[in-house]
Amino acid sequence: MGSRGSVVPLFINQIKQGRAITITDPDMTRFIMSISQAVCLAFKASKLMRSREIFVFKMPAMSVGDLAKAVVDVYKEKNNLKVDIPIRIIGRKDGEKIHEKLVTLEESEGALETEDMFIIVPALLDPDSEYAQAKDVYVKANKMAKGEYTSTNVKKLSISEIKNMLLCNGDLKF
Repeated sequence: MGSRGSVVPLFINQIKQGRAITITDPDMTRFIMSISQAVCLAFKASKLMRSREIFVFKMPAMSVGDLAKAVVDVYKEKNNLKVDIPIRIIGRKDGEKIHEKLVTLEESEGALETEDMFIIVPALLDPDSEYAQAKDVYVKANKMAKGEYTSTNVKKLSISEIKNMLLCNGDLKF
């Protein structure tokens, strides 16, 4: 949220230009993470990494339609606007997925799980590798339950919760 790849600044710019917010599909779901959470994950992963693991932070998800409504609400509140700001559905682009998948079924078979992340361990590890010798780093990790980690099988944020995240993100210019 608030990064170059985020749709939130696009929505804000569309509103500032007096245009409708354009979304591809209101039911599309995406994970959401603040920039500070992303930085914390990067530091934590670099501290824990032993042998090419992939670290996937557990994040809430939201629908794109709810995100657009939350951006409109926050923008109107911050700028004391009473006008309607339309949301226009433009349809999905070729190849665009309706939901995000961060851990596949195959990856889950060898993954570990902690309270706040999944650790996907490379399948071809030498038993004498640095990872095998450093299992104490993962004492709090358990074998991940077999299954995908997607934006459809996690808690979805309400519009109110999304608004709170937007308001707490000082990088966004409403």
